[in-house]
Amino acid sequence: MINLKDDHKEVKRGDIFWHMFENTIMPVLVIQNDTGNKYSTNTIVLKMSSSKAVAGKSLRIPTIIEVTKDCIQFKNGNVKLDEVGFVLTSNIHTIPKTTLQHYIGRLDPACFKEINKGIVISLGL
Repeated sequence: MINLKDDHKEVKRGDIFWHMFENTIMPVLVIQNDTGNKYSTNTIVLKMSSSKAVAGKSLRIPTIIEVTKDCIQFKNGNVKLDEVGFVLTSNIHTIPKTTLQHYIGRLDPACFKEINKGIVISLGL
């Protein structure tokens, strides 16, 4: 569980954390706005994956967005993420902030543009 006083001061849009989903730990990208993150005990996240099955689908499904390591500003160099991963913009979850585990880093704002496009497609906006 995250201790915001020690591990990371506050949760912000674009932050990436480890989170446990049904006995599987995986990275998640925070997409909730910063005002909501400041005042709510919950946050909204997207699952991230480096699965080869997801990679194959990414070429034909516009809600699966490729993200390279260059797009992530890591907290430290010891994070074990694949060179290329994917953000699943159709896999939206509201979770308690207290269930976020270790802070991985932050998605570069320039790379967030593609994520926003995927969210728009996923939600039909």
